[in-house]
Amino acid sequence: LTILVLIIESHWTESTSKKPFVENIEHNNTCADSGKYEVIDECHPCTAFEIASESVGVCLYARYKEEIKCSTGETIIR
Repeated sequence: LTILVLIIESHWTESTSKKPFVENIEHNNTCADSGKYEVIDECHPCTAFEIASESVGVCLYARYKEEIKCSTGETIIR
């Protein structure tokens, strides 16, 4: 029974996406796509307040956030 469950779970969790973890949910920036940015704050979990208050949009979808600074000076949370 355990083996059967493992086989079924492995089929459910297979992903066809070529992007294993990083996906740009917020499409309001261009520097993340061009590759010219500096990571200010590494990827880490959002706080319960950020999720509940919806103050950081990306926390609603991913529950994690990363802050980057573009070469243009714009700061983005993704």
